[in-house]
Amino acid sequence: MRANKKLTDEIVALKKQIREAERENASLVIWVERIKQQIAAMKESSVEVTIDNCADMLEQGAENIKNTGEAINCIMSHFDRGKK
Repeated sequence: MRANKKLTDEIVALKKQIREAERENASLVIWVERIKQQIAAMKESSVEVTIDNCADMLEQGAENIKNTGEAINCIMSHFDRGKK
């Protein structure tokens, strides 16, 4: 019975991590869309789009990608554990 309880607890924890990763992914998709809109607005106003004037947006995106990657790695480590 304890094994079932432990497994149930692990499943609940995994579901929570999956929901968190989905939220991170959704925020990343929103961020990418905002970047596209900001770049389009820059082009419309004849502002040259360069890495320098997009640096803040790129840094924020890198942090979002890192967080999403860490969440996915954490989830996958649970599945890899069962294969050994």
